[in-house]
Amino acid sequence: MPRGYWQIWTATLLFFAAFYSLLVPLPLYLEGLRFPDWQIAFVLGAFGVAALLGRPLSGVAADAWGYNRIMVLGAASLLVGAVGTSVTHSLTLLTLLRVLQAFGYVAFTTAATARVSELLPAERRAHGLAWFGTSANVAMTCAPALVSLAIPVIALRGAFWLAGGLAVVAGLLAQIGRHTATAPPTGVNVRDLLVIRRDLWRPVCLAAAFGAGFGVFLQFLPLLAELRSVDSGLIYTVYGITIIASRLLVGRWLDTLRPALTLSVGFVALGGGLVSFAMWSSMTGLLAGAICLAAAGAIVHPLLISIHVGQSEDRMAHGSAVFYLGFDLGMGAGTWFVSPIFESGGLPAAYLVSVVYAAAGLALALRFRVHPPGDR
Repeated sequence: MPRGYWQIWTATLLFFAAFYSLLVPLPLYLEGLRFPDWQIAFVLGAFGVAALLGRPLSGVAADAWGYNRIMVLGAASLLVGAVGTSVTHSLTLLTLLRVLQAFGYVAFTTAATARVSELLPAERRAHGLAWFGTSANVAMTCAPALVSLAIPVIALRGAFWLAGGLAVVAGLLAQIGRHTATAPPTGVNVRDLLVIRRDLWRPVCLAAAFGAGFGVFLQFLPLLAELRSVDSGLIYTVYGITIIASRLLVGRWLDTLRPALTLSVGFVALGGGLVSFAMWSSMTGLLAGAICLAAAGAIVHPLLISIHVGQSEDRMAHGSAVFYLGFDLGMGAGTWFVSPIFESGGLPAAYLVSVVYAAAGLALALRFRVHPPGDR
């Protein structure tokens, strides 16, 4: 890997560890303040709205002012959002601090993805991005569990300060890494806030299709596990371990095989995983579904990021932001669209219907070709 890669990887690991350290204490803290359920949901849900609005802004800002600067700004925003939460009981302030956490998350992840993409040669970019993605997977697998174990010792407020401390170290690593920059900032392009270029339409639709299927898996799994009377924690753990291993194993082939073929395999794995969750009630079947979802994520996620930033060589953060915008929209909309099926037919039916997302992604993938950069 090129010089500077592992430094950015480590900074991103620490940032994700900081972010995922909030998953356990934040709902407990809000519950301890005796907010009604709708207010707790309002504070937590503010993250999704702010993240969606912040993606295009973070892409434009990172391209205009430099990737490392926006990474530092994102870490600072998460620091204030995490530590500030521990010292206030105001619903308004807690909501604003949650928005700060969201802006920090989208700023750091958008800029870090663009920074790594800039460091990697085009012929090895998908491979490098596959390995880079393990930073988030490792943090998600380990951080919430370790924080849960630590809360009896450090208390909820201590968990917020721990997240803030991790964000500080991530920001310092990003700042130290500025000397490895290879491309100058490009200046503000307001059009990027409002328009998705034509050469990114099909890639962003693929990202949305994948996000829709993945969102159903992620959002409804605890309820499905309860319905099947199994431990959802084990399923998440197997998913986390499998996607890390898969990224390390398949990453080297992502740059050598035809994107249409590779993406098609990924969407077939996505559909197979969703069918497993719909049809099987045993732990073995559910674990098989988790393994399929992990394999799909290890293939589709880094390859689509590579395609997005490759189509945006002059504005890599914009390409990164467009990918995540499609992925995040897919996760939200995909869950909403199957909610009536969940209500009327139950969770297995919702998982089965969500196979449509994988089928749509497969249909797009089979006809996919990479346009030359600048074909807009």
